[in-house]
Amino acid sequence: MTQRSKFRTPSGSLTSLSKILLATAAAFSAQAVSPPFTDFFTRSTPALLRRPTENCYRLLSSGFLHGSVSHILMNTFSLTQIGPEVESCFNPRRFTALYLSSIIGGNIISHNAAVRRYPGTAPFGLGASGGVFGLLGGYYVFLRLNRSYFSSPGVDIGLESLRRTAAINAVGGIMVKGIDNYAHLGGAVTGAAYAYFWGPRLRRDGVGRLLDVPRFDELRGKFRNGWGCKGGEGTLKIKRGPRLPSYIG
Repeated sequence: MTQRSKFRTPSGSLTSLSKILLATAAAFSAQAVSPPFTDFFTRSTPALLRRPTENCYRLLSSGFLHGSVSHILMNTFSLTQIGPEVESCFNPRRFTALYLSSIIGGNIISHNAAVRRYPGTAPFGLGASGGVFGLLGGYYVFLRLNRSYFSSPGVDIGLESLRRTAAINAVGGIMVKGIDNYAHLGGAVTGAAYAYFWGPRLRRDGVGRLLDVPRFDELRGKFRNGWGCKGGEGTLKIKRGPRLPSYIG
């Protein structure tokens, strides 16, 4: 039996996770070759305050930068652990939107915390951890919303693992200096919100077929008379219980 690759689709093309990992590696290589690359793309609170419109791209681009080899290895390892499972549930487009929106949401929260000079904040920030925590938050909401469609032990184990991972990281964020806890929190909240409104939400129709009807599509259908709700792009296909890392940095 051929095992499905984490990084390629059945047709042989790269998954969205693979493209994100390649973009992250390319950005880190550019940082090593050209130090000004980091200055131009990192999240800079002074730059965002000075010219917010011109520098808003930093809220996304900084999620592909890293401060050291250990930093990028930790985040890419976390992505390879949880990313394939989340992408298989959300489909490539929604997975990408979930990840990128979580980076932006995490950076917005971190930026505002830095503006208010809350303890533990810094005027500069970089790293993919906001996106990683967004995947965790999104996956948690997905499991909560659709738990009745899966075997109870697998979902319960997945939810407990997510809660344990969040608790470990919360403690680690307090004890270890240099960790952007606000970006983690913002990423997790953004990911959870995205999954609630645009993530897969399973329903059965009158003949028992399993449909994916995101909440946003349902709400749009209610507000637009005569518009039916269309299902999401992906159909959920999980043949194994959720697997999660014990620690996400």
